[in-house]
Amino acid sequence: MPMVDLHLHLLPDVDDGCKTMDETLAMAKALVALGFTAAAPSPHNRPEYANRDVALQRLDEVKVALKSAGIALALDVNAENFFLDESLLMKL
Repeated sequence: MPMVDLHLHLLPDVDDGCKTMDETLAMAKALVALGFTAAAPSPHNRPEYANRDVALQRLDEVKVALKSAGIALALDVNAENFFLDESLLMKL
């Protein structure tokens, strides 16, 4: 049965998660070793962290790095939203 991690801070230098691509690749390898086949990195959606455009750019960079490293972990878009308010709903 495929397993998907929906809450992880995999994207490098975006929030308080992985700081480097090497850390990201190590985390991805560990996930695959545990049986995960997919993940949806969930960077914090807060003003003190990288914005949406940076997070999406890092997601693309990680996808390329995973492919180059031969790590079979599919990635999709996600975010950790602390506040459900009008400003968040306007972004949907």
